Amino acid sequence: MGSLNEIVPVSSIRVYLLIEGRLLREALSRLFRKRPDLLVVGQSGRGETAPPEVLQTQCDVLVADSCQDGWLPASVSLQNGGSAGFKTVLIGMEPDAEQFLDAVRSGVAGYLLPDASASDVVAAVRAVSRGEAVALPSFVPRCFGSLLKPPKSCRFKTQRQNPI
Repeated sequence: MGSLNEIVPVSSIRVYLLIEGRLLREALSRLFRKRPDLLVVGQSGRGETAPPEVLQTQCDVLVADSCQDGWLPASVSLQNGGSAGFKTVLIGMEPDAEQFLDAVRSGVAGYLLPDASASDVVAAVRAVSRGEAVALPSFVPRCFGSLLKPPKSCRFKTQRQNPI
């Protein structure tokens, strides 16, 4: 993990890398460290650390290579009793619309496929830190479509009015 005592410019985006593969994790760390506005505050594989440890880093963006339940913002919020405190970008994900929708419902703000470039990942981290969402354009209509459907548990009932 990176040092928490580093002096950081106010405009820096604090990034935590939760990447299983060490090679990818180290490559992303080097890539981000070359950007003056990105600061890697920690890195680990999924089994090496727990959400409270990541929360202690006060990261702005969590970059992960898996949508493992315990790490999605909604799960971290439940475990923590409040907000996750960070935004999440998933990288290397499958082009599966249902998996994408599940990730969005769980609070993920960025969803990148395996063919995303290094500059795509950097751009996604920056966009998500500004409050934007990042996804494959072909998934957007599906996302809007799912919002337009009434929930299955909610059935609209028409009430008869009795004549007076």
